[in-house]
Amino acid sequence: MPESPPFELLVLILLAQMIVIVGLAVVARVRAARDPRIGKPYLIIQDSRRVKPALLAVQTGLLIITLFADPFPRMHAALALLGAMLLTWLAPGIDDRACGEDGVYRGWYGRRYDELEEWRLTGDHLRYKLRGAWTSVEVPAGKRAHIRAILQESIPDRESSFQD
Repeated sequence: MPESPPFELLVLILLAQMIVIVGLAVVARVRAARDPRIGKPYLIIQDSRRVKPALLAVQTGLLIITLFADPFPRMHAALALLGAMLLTWLAPGIDDRACGEDGVYRGWYGRRYDELEEWRLTGDHLRYKLRGAWTSVEVPAGKRAHIRAILQESIPDRESSFQD
């Protein structure tokens, strides 16, 4: 009869599963609040596309090692790792950004155009303050005049006087 895994290991695996479930709930909530704010996306840039595959590769390696472990904790640990892989895939990257018909987002935070703290549209970038720090998103050439009109109509007083 195989020896039972230590109680501490089982608690750790259960804790990992609970953390993944909470993480998935948080990601779902953030995306549900962020994504509708931008409306139909004109442009989405995912700069985390190099980091996520590396993390997924490490997690896949751990999953393979786990599948050759003792029988009892193997399935619980594999479930935790599969959940972590899903969380890695779905979570927004901190440098992911998008420009849409109603707003913009960067990473975990999205804003409608009328919610921007301050903005300036110069060249092919919309620069705006997000949580007190300047950031930017590329704006497709055919949409610049439209977005400028929205910004000047809804929040003209928040256009930055800064000149490049």
